Amino acid sequence: MLNYKNNAIEEASQLVNKVIDDAPKNEDTRYESRLIAFCLNHIGQEFEGVRYTPGADIQRLLDINGINHRQVSLQNIGLSNQFPLLIAYSNDTNTPLIIYEQSNQTYVYLPEDDRSELITNIDNIQDFGYEIYASMPSKVENIFKILNFTFRPELSAGFALIATSAIVMLFNLSIPIFTQLLVSRVLPNNDVQLLLEGLYIVMIVVMVQA
Repeated sequence: MLNYKNNAIEEASQLVNKVIDDAPKNEDTRYESRLIAFCLNHIGQEFEGVRYTPGADIQRLLDINGINHRQVSLQNIGLSNQFPLLIAYSNDTNTPLIIYEQSNQTYVYLPEDDRSELITNIDNIQDFGYEIYASMPSKVENIFKILNFTFRPELSAGFALIATSAIVMLFNLSIPIFTQLLVSRVLPNNDVQLLLEGLYIVMIVVMVQA
């Protein structure tokens, strides 16, 4: 099992047992509740349990659990498409599954088996599904909550960009320092060792900026 199972999937498995309204304890209830719990965890929406109404379809369960969604066509969907979270239906079993992205890779969550798999193509699904969106916090205390809500899916990419920019900036700042060292010490003293080390630094700077 992949590492991410320790996050949303395990939490969904733990919370699925907290079903509201005394839903009948059959297998349909369990996998539908797992699916809803996974959606709630993935979009970061706080909840104490999954609200369940016997006989309700997936769209109704999304509504009663306060999950924003819209029905979309999946006829031409592929791995090149970007989407927040998708509920689709298997052509083979007609059961719902979840397609989502994590760390620039696409996974499918199978609520019946309570597991996720890395996928290399999106096929064998029906032509429609539901796109899931996070809800705005009910209480916005400060601007940081708004920023967290807006940019949460891109936080890892943002931090990577900031770290890369900082490294490039440090290398750029090192060029004047190295030039001064070269002129004031290396060339006058004919220090071959320092000259070679300086060439290594220049090569690293060039490769980073390439």
